[in-house]
Amino acid sequence: MCYLPENGEEAIDAILELKLLLNTENPASAVTELKAQMLNARQLSPKSKVLGLVFLAAAPLQTPGTFERAVTAARSEVECILSDSEGFSWISGHDFAYVFRSVYTDFHYPSMVVSLALAVRELSA
Repeated sequence: MCYLPENGEEAIDAILELKLLLNTENPASAVTELKAQMLNARQLSPKSKVLGLVFLAAAPLQTPGTFERAVTAARSEVECILSDSEGFSWISGHDFAYVFRSVYTDFHYPSMVVSLALAVRELSA
């Protein structure tokens, strides 16, 4: 939660709910859980911004070609489960924006390449 104490009763400005998906997972259950969290947040704080952040991570050299397909599948699930008709909408520029692609980790073992994308949906008041 983001607090602005000087606002008294309306001190909660925003509630952020997060999920991390791996490119090898089916995103439906995680996105369904995220929806429940966001709806609960809306009930707890009706005037606050409620944002759902979905991170999608992959090890593209271990699973070649799957990252882009996983992003497409996750975007579809997010739009279906967190639908516009139920008051959810994309934050501009964050319908699975790539945070980074094919970055080497600093782990000594196992050394690998990782990719990360981020999506943000808002639940309107």
